[in-house]
Amino acid sequence: MRQKLCLTFAFGYFIISFLGAIIGTHATLVIVPGLIEFHAGDYTVHLATGLFFAALSLFKRSDHRRWAS
Repeated sequence: MRQKLCLTFAFGYFIISFLGAIIGTHATLVIVPGLIEFHAGDYTVHLATGLFFAALSLFKRSDHRRWAS
């Protein structure tokens, strides 16, 4: 479940960064006015966030308990 969620966020941020790179640096990408708005000039930050979520999706859950009681 966590991997799918992280990949969904990564995909969303990749789309936002791609659109920001195409639109230009002085535009604002408005998804929900007044609530969800992205400044297109920050597309490198959105790309880095997408890469971060993509990397998080690669981690596997560890079933090993460090401190067993």
